[in-house]
Amino acid sequence: MDSAPPSDTRPSRTDIANRLTLQLFGVGVFAIFVTALISALVGPVGLLGLFLLVLLYGLVLWVVVHAVFAALEDLFQLKLTEHS
Repeated sequence: MDSAPPSDTRPSRTDIANRLTLQLFGVGVFAIFVTALISALVGPVGLLGLFLLVLLYGLVLWVVVHAVFAALEDLFQLKLTEHS
């Protein structure tokens, strides 16, 4: 059974929002960097460049959805522990 952590170590809503913001900012910076790298190396046109960009954006979408749902789960857990 999972035991709830002590209340002083439980993240607050602000901590969860800040963590999500930093994760999304990091993913955005990574996506911009890799997009520029792909465009410089392969060129914006061509099947390889298009495939790499689609692959990159699929990965970015997966990471963003994962981060948002993890933050929502943390917020729901916080809300449940506040009411119990």
